[in-house]
Amino acid sequence: MLCCSELSMAKPIITILSRFLLLAFLAICVLLGVVLLRTLLLQKLPPESDICSPSEDDFIALNDAMIQRFQAALRFRTVSWAVHDYDREQLRLLDEHIINSEHYTSQ
Repeated sequence: MLCCSELSMAKPIITILSRFLLLAFLAICVLLGVVLLRTLLLQKLPPESDICSPSEDDFIALNDAMIQRFQAALRFRTVSWAVHDYDREQLRLLDEHIINSEHYTSQ
């Protein structure tokens, strides 16, 4: 059984622990409130002026042939995570693909 002195020592520990838990809970609530408020108030929408229209000089009207050439170019394995470790043959094939493309030869 617990005597009176042991119970009196346990009360401050329980009080400190309960205050700490309450403070931690309030801190988490404040943090979540700030995140939620920033999310609701600071939504950044893209400006309408960034949309490219056909009347602009740099507008590129895509067609199926251009998309297929781009898809074919993506199939070449030219990306390497290691420094100076790349496949020269894949780079040569990509270069050949670009040179032989209809858009490149028509200019």
